Amino acid sequence: MDLRPWRPLLGMGWILLAAGQSPYGLTMSFGPPTPLGGPPLSKGYGGKMSNVLDLYPEGFASSAGGRPHQSTDGGKTFTAVLGTLNASEYWGTFATYTTPTGHRYAHDWGDVGQNFYTTNATATAVSSNSSRTYTFHNGTLTRVPGGPGVSFKGLPRPPCAAPNNIFTVYAAGHIVLPDGTHLQSGELFWCGAPFSGIRSSLVAFHSVNGYDYEYVGNISTSLDIRTGEGPNEHDLALLPNGDLLCVIRSGAGDMSGGYTEFYKTLSSDGGKTWSKAEAMPGMGCARPHLKQLGNATILTGGRKMMGHMYDRAFDVWMSYDNALTWEHASGSYEHNAKANITGVPLWPESVNSSGWRFEFTSGYVGLVQVGEMSAMVLYDFMIACPQSGCEGDTGTHRRLEQGGESRDDFDFVRHNPPFDFAMRIDIVPKAKPAPTPAAAALLV
Repeated sequence: MDLRPWRPLLGMGWILLAAGQSPYGLTMSFGPPTPLGGPPLSKGYGGKMSNVLDLYPEGFASSAGGRPHQSTDGGKTFTAVLGTLNASEYWGTFATYTTPTGHRYAHDWGDVGQNFYTTNATATAVSSNSSRTYTFHNGTLTRVPGGPGVSFKGLPRPPCAAPNNIFTVYAAGHIVLPDGTHLQSGELFWCGAPFSGIRSSLVAFHSVNGYDYEYVGNISTSLDIRTGEGPNEHDLALLPNGDLLCVIRSGAGDMSGGYTEFYKTLSSDGGKTWSKAEAMPGMGCARPHLKQLGNATILTGGRKMMGHMYDRAFDVWMSYDNALTWEHASGSYEHNAKANITGVPLWPESVNSSGWRFEFTSGYVGLVQVGEMSAMVLYDFMIACPQSGCEGDTGTHRRLEQGGESRDDFDFVRHNPPFDFAMRIDIVPKAKPAPTPAAAALLV
């Protein structure tokens, strides 16, 4: 029996074309699913894969639920680096740099982690006391403490009062603009008129050095995206035409927001002003990631649990027309299509039907660059236990709890610990379509 999950119309390799555009163009080609702990599968790897550090071409790493691992050969092999970093790691975004010689490095946000808090009710700035620098040294990711503190200043109004006096760069975006300016986005809460209730807003900052940031504008607020969650998790990309793209989560099962599509907004002035956020029909729902590869924009997301578009795994989209139209691929389909190559388990057909949102995966996938026109999607897959139960069930609950969800969320279904996988995505020229029978007859 063919156990490959079905995928909707746009997942069959078709692409929507803008008027007057060539019927050819680019498409995505997926490699086989590679288990990060093997083969064979290893219980030493598992957890949310969305928090990544991408220092292409030198390497990339994922915090993987607090137990980082890295690859320096484009995702062919993976090694654990928790012992090297000497502490559990819960990453968000990073400020990244490229030296004149092409060396890549990054810094985090220091002693505050990813969450900054204002110190009083009128404060319009937040800061940390230090930061840590990350770099690949002799093929191993290293972290050096003691870097400068980071500050974000100039907000047009104070955030809400405690406990909502937060500004976070978790699940945000960082872009180095063509002139060298660092653009960092973040999420906060504003209270009082014209804002109603506690819903998040997204803001943009500029910095010359990557440490000292000044507010430049709002990306989106709860007045723009009126869902139960409001605009929250998001990512940024610099498009080929020079515009900035921000893709935003609006609802993925938390609070009363239910499951709603991603929204997108564009900026043509380096992030100072943004277009009105517009919904991306059929595209969602959790933790969007963006990666720009030449003219191709790659977007990933998890838990697309919306009506007939139901998918409790993850999805990948690609655009080569500045985010106007998107080709779709189902992550579970692409995994299953080549699972026999690496001998990994299959996603069941039920992943495309209604059910518990965390039954198969956290839905938090990572996206990194591994070639000039190649990316790699990183994801977790929880394989169902036999009726007799699984070895290490309590460890599963503990590990998933570390990933940011309450234990009760994971007590409904007994599973093995989540295994982490990676799939390479190559952007390749789209083949010329075969002529229809009628067209072929005219050529005779």
